[in-house]
Amino acid sequence: MGVDKSEITRETHFINDLNADSLDTVELVMEFEDEFELSIPDE
Repeated sequence: MGVDKSEITRETHFINDLNADSLDTVELVMEFEDEFELSIPDE
């Protein structure tokens, strides 16, 4: 996403601050699912 991890805080907004789009969101969810071996519902 082109943002240094030191710039990300608990208050950082994924879409507004990091300029994430829907594809970024889907990719992030997929990474979470793989990393933590869980399933996040689509809704």
